[in-house]
Amino acid sequence: MPRDTSAARNSGGGLADAAPATTIDELISRRLLWPIADAAAALGISAKTLRRREIAGKLRVIRVGRKRYLSADELRRFVANLEHEAAS
Repeated sequence: MPRDTSAARNSGGGLADAAPATTIDELISRRLLWPIADAAAALGISAKTLRRREIAGKLRVIRVGRKRYLSADELRRFVANLEHEAAS
């Protein structure tokens, strides 16, 4: 009897398939490295905004070949800086 693989086939294994995060830290902790586009989407900002922060020296990006990533720690630091800027 063939087994039903429809659930596995329909599951991309991405963040959308995981249980909802209750805090930004839980969301960030799901990956060690975040592609710029995914980090921007998780934060609700544009990748261009992250690129401008990188160029300004306010964001440390890890380059692997031609791709750019943010570490989970750097993403946490970035969010903390945004919170600090908003409180000022």
